[in-house]
Amino acid sequence: MDNCYSLGKPLNKDLLDENTSWHDTIATLQNELSEVGVGEDHTLKLSCFLYASHLNHQPLLLAGPYGALIANAFSASLHGKTAGVLDCGANVSSDALHETETSDDPVVIIKNVFRTPLLSSVIDLLQNAEKQYFVVHPFVEDLLIEPRSLYDYIHPVFTGMFIDKFPGKGEIVGGMNMPSYEEHGSVRASSDALLRQMHLAKYADRRLRQVLADARDMLGSEDKDMDFLLAYLPYAYVTGQTELLTDMRQALSKNARECIARFMDD
Repeated sequence: MDNCYSLGKPLNKDLLDENTSWHDTIATLQNELSEVGVGEDHTLKLSCFLYASHLNHQPLLLAGPYGALIANAFSASLHGKTAGVLDCGANVSSDALHETETSDDPVVIIKNVFRTPLLSSVIDLLQNAEKQYFVVHPFVEDLLIEPRSLYDYIHPVFTGMFIDKFPGKGEIVGGMNMPSYEEHGSVRASSDALLRQMHLAKYADRRLRQVLADARDMLGSEDKDMDFLLAYLPYAYVTGQTELLTDMRQALSKNARECIARFMDD
């Protein structure tokens, strides 16, 4: 196995939560996200958005602190194992990408993606619907210099808006889906005037609208904070369109307005 790729590690099967439906998976994921530093006010909406992204084969770019921990919490909650890790540093090769694609890991973390000369090949890798990919990067500001069209392939999430404590010292417990697992059924996505104004590629617009529709359904209600923090703001920020969001800020909770202060000019 190429040393650029590290396989995920199984967790203790005797300790795994038994997920009988997507409701259980969301609850398991909430617990694990809290353990890695996500604030209690955000665990539910972040869990719903991550799971809806997974169901709709949406790769995510976790920019900011603890991205790898969040990805591992997701992998553990669904599959009872940590994520595989592809390091796209100086020694990465096409063989490493092949090993990543053919591994048994259903969730994969990709590091140092902006340094690799194989970026176009990594983009192709992200389209593999058999796996959930999380690209992780520590600095949100670095995303501003990347090609705008990159974000038609992978949706950014700013982890710093949701982290409010240091990760716990306990180990990830994880979960496993039982044989009779009840999956969430996809709901009809509605048109979205704001996303249309942002001029996403048609397929990216369609997929993000479906992610939001399913996440709202899991949440049980429309949540302007979730829509704004996880969908609208990240895309608007990395593509230089935050002025489109000015009027929407007043409908957000005080907590959400505080989260976005660093990303929007008054």
